[in-house]
Amino acid sequence: MSFRTTDSVRPQRDCRPTSLRPAARSARGSGLGGSVLSMPDVLVLVDIQRDYFPGGRMPLVGPDAAAECAATLLAHFRAQGLPVIHVRHESLEPDAGFLVPGTPGAELDPRVVPLAGEAVVVKRHPNSFLQTDLQAEIERHPDASLMVAGMMTNMCVDATVRAASDLGYDVTVVADACAAPDLEFAGTHVAGHAVHAAFICALGDAYADVVMTADVVPRSGEPADPFDVRQLSGRATGADPPSA
Repeated sequence: MSFRTTDSVRPQRDCRPTSLRPAARSARGSGLGGSVLSMPDVLVLVDIQRDYFPGGRMPLVGPDAAAECAATLLAHFRAQGLPVIHVRHESLEPDAGFLVPGTPGAELDPRVVPLAGEAVVVKRHPNSFLQTDLQAEIERHPDASLMVAGMMTNMCVDATVRAASDLGYDVTVVADACAAPDLEFAGTHVAGHAVHAAFICALGDAYADVVMTADVVPRSGEPADPFDVRQLSGRATGADPPSA
């Protein structure tokens, strides 16, 4: 198991995706990354299920774009021979409105369907570790760090990332491979993109490194090897990201 060392009081962090921070741009330009495959060891895809898409019972904002990014990550991990864990939610409550077992909306999106041999974890709580064998699956890969993407940013992704961090794992969240819904509280409407941004910002503050898909998977014309996500976050240099 890989552990993160933290101070009792953490400095204020830049909540922008790591790829947009000055330190990240400097790391990419300096040649610190890109020569060695040095990325999180296990990809965890959380609840990319059809109820979250248009026509489903709980459509999110931008789920198709997020699923495309998740599919890109999935293909990249498979190509590198790195392990993938698929998490699928089942709502068993009598009044469950979505992700009900046996319904089309509970099915994983076709873009991220597991291949034979890839682990599938079924959960019934927002925290993917709670009453599941997710940790046992991860521990099959000693000293693993995690890359997490999926749905919803504000619920199961958030709960899973926080739990993983509390268990001692180094976690990277791929922001553009996650999606959130519009929310409303006490008459205040919060747009899905704002919900997503707020939760990603909070996770990046204390629980995980935040990157974009392009930080992990090289685009056309860029070096064949992926960038070192941990160097982009400042871990390799020991530098703290600048304040927002």
